[in-house]
Amino acid sequence: MDRSEWWQGELADDVYRVLREKELSLPRFCARSPKLHLRRHFVDLLATSEQLQLGVATHHLAIAMLDVFMDRHDITVLCLYTCSICYLIIAAKFEEMDEQVPRLDWVNRLEVMTKQGLSLSKEELQQTEFLLLCTLDWNLCTPTAAHFVDYFLWLSRHEDAPAGGSSYRHAYTIKYTAHFLQLALQGARRAVEERFVGTGLAALR
Repeated sequence: MDRSEWWQGELADDVYRVLREKELSLPRFCARSPKLHLRRHFVDLLATSEQLQLGVATHHLAIAMLDVFMDRHDITVLCLYTCSICYLIIAAKFEEMDEQVPRLDWVNRLEVMTKQGLSLSKEELQQTEFLLLCTLDWNLCTPTAAHFVDYFLWLSRHEDAPAGGSSYRHAYTIKYTAHFLQLALQGARRAVEERFVGTGLAALR
């Protein structure tokens, strides 16, 4: 079993507890970026993860890291494009198998890059990654809703009554959970944190 299916393993409860503890120590999102009005645009931009066949957790992690960066720095919009893509690559290196990590030539051919006239060299990518990682104090363990959801879905499936229709209910639970995961990315994180801080996705149970 690979780490992407940790919720099915014997250590699932321990992994969940560590994620919860880490969640409580995450930097507070203050929504103070002068570019906050552009956040939704960059959330949509990072949906590029689907084109690159990256997982949902990678997408959410990239956005969480970008939120922290935007909260702390005021940079040009063009630089935000570069930072967004670099955070997506960093998130992929942390979450994905090696063969799934986007290659630089793939990234440079993305529509979001060509439309903005952007192209990263290997040296530019490395320098940008270094600066972005410094902003995070080199700490990439940032639990997001996407890191908890499969654990709760697994529990809900096995806590379902064995009566007929449980598979049908579970399929709809998966479908709408995925929908609300994406929807939650669009709103400001502050309201979410104030309501659910320290709970993971407990409200979905």
